[in-house]
Amino acid sequence: MNYTFLSSLVLAVCMHVLYAKADQNQPPYNAVHPYEIYKFGKDDASIERSIRFAKEHNVAHISYVGPIRPTYMAMLFNLLKDFKLKYLSLGCIDGGSVGNEDIEILVSEFPNLQYLRLYHNKIGSKGAETLAKKLKVVQHLNLGSGNIGDKGAEALANGFPKLQELHLASNKIGNKGAEGLVKGFPKLQYLDLDGNSIGNEGIKALVNGFPNLHELHLASNKIGDKGAEVVASGFPKLQRLYLASNKIGHKGAEVLASGFPKLQYLDLNGNSIGNKGIKALVNGFPNLHELHLASNKIGDKDVKELAKGFLELQYLNLDGNKIGNEGIKALASGFQKLRKLHLASHKIGDETIKILVNGFPYLQELHLASNNVGDKGVKVLSNGFPNLQRLHLKSNKIGNEGIKALVSGFPKLQELYLDGNNIGDEVIEILVSGLPDLQELHLASNKIGNKGAEALASGFPKLRQLYLASDKIGNEGAEALAKGLPMLQQLRLKSNSIGYVGAKALAKGFPNIQQLYLHSDGIPYEFVKILEETTHLQVLSNNESKEIGKGIGRAIGKGVGKEIGKGIGRGIINLFT
Repeated sequence: MNYTFLSSLVLAVCMHVLYAKADQNQPPYNAVHPYEIYKFGKDDASIERSIRFAKEHNVAHISYVGPIRPTYMAMLFNLLKDFKLKYLSLGCIDGGSVGNEDIEILVSEFPNLQYLRLYHNKIGSKGAETLAKKLKVVQHLNLGSGNIGDKGAEALANGFPKLQELHLASNKIGNKGAEGLVKGFPKLQYLDLDGNSIGNEGIKALVNGFPNLHELHLASNKIGDKGAEVVASGFPKLQRLYLASNKIGHKGAEVLASGFPKLQYLDLNGNSIGNKGIKALVNGFPNLHELHLASNKIGDKDVKELAKGFLELQYLNLDGNKIGNEGIKALASGFQKLRKLHLASHKIGDETIKILVNGFPYLQELHLASNNVGDKGVKVLSNGFPNLQRLHLKSNKIGNEGIKALVSGFPKLQELYLDGNNIGDEVIEILVSGLPDLQELHLASNKIGNKGAEALASGFPKLRQLYLASDKIGNEGAEALAKGLPMLQQLRLKSNSIGYVGAKALAKGFPNIQQLYLHSDGIPYEFVKILEETTHLQVLSNNESKEIGKGIGRAIGKGVGKEIGKGIGRGIINLFT
């Protein structure tokens, strides 16, 4: 790999991924030249050499996903102490690593942090207290799933005078903790308390303590109608409100509709607001731009009410309800400004599609996954929605004639989801004959074989992402794919029948490929040679283990020096053994 201009390195080995990317996504708060380390090793050598590499490249952003033993965490902090970091992410994806001793070191070495993420770690109340005492300029703090509890929430409020964004989801925080939070954070605009145990008294405290909030997350707190009433009594500046899975009924919806004059986004997924609740929402949110009502047992009668208002609505999510033809007719006659519509899991068939296409002149995104749409329905769809850019038809009943209609009917389509439609090679030959602007194509869990792969390689000049997991592609198909699709950046081929020959062709093909996912059990030891021969891959994923570590080490050694490569490689091997 050529790391000459590399400013960000990710070794997400716990997911069997090597990821090295250029500086594409700048983190906030002046954190330049990000260098990300995802579980890159357990030995001193791999950590020390990797940090040395980071120092040589003038790094100001470190991201580490653990777990790692405490002794090595201390060494990591010591090696990083000269970085003057402003952005630090030490989140963990499979077991907490950062404990109280680590936090003591962290706050002493990095007092100028402005952006700190420690989600899924063993923070606890003591760790929260330490952070609050020492870090004075943090603006973004994420302690999700940190087990801080009420005591930790109270401790946090004693610090962070400049905090604007606080993530405390799944932290066992109750009313007492919520009451403690409001004693601090005078500049807070964003608060995430999803998945806690906050009741009415806690919400009352939040209402009184955070009048300047723009975004509030209280999903899965079981607040019920009474809690919704309390929420509605405050937050005059709120623009985005998340209340999914809270046992809110029509009374809760009614009181919510009486507040929030500036609300633009409302998430009530997984509640039961009913017809009365729908009526209230229609009257109470004239300026709403995005509304999520998935899994609310909404029927035709409710949709008719819904369609009477929301003149400014651009995004409507009604997945998993019970909407029939009459409801679809009502939807089509209203919502003239709608850009995105979700109607997954509704048993919508071809006849219903005929009704659907009579509305939504500006629709750009349509989700119809897990319905009963067949060829006739797709033909009808293709005569409507001339501005459609994203179409989700996963798990339907689409065959050759339907694909022909797709190709001819959606000239502006950029993303197409056809997973789980029993599509074979002959259908692919039809698909590639059109859709010149397609950039993302999902065809997982179909019956696409080598001939289908060959056909795919001959079309889609602008395609950047291709998903072919759980199909029937072998080495011949992989070799064919590697010869086409010049703009492809991401390719997923998990659970096919690709061996070393095909994997090698894939890794060496595609001049712009950045991410390649194989996860095939048929690739032997020689697979590591791909790593050594590939110069442009940013992600190479396969479920091999020890030998992959060796190969990664050798590959990295080409760009950053033999010793660093060996060190990282040893760390990877240790993780797998």
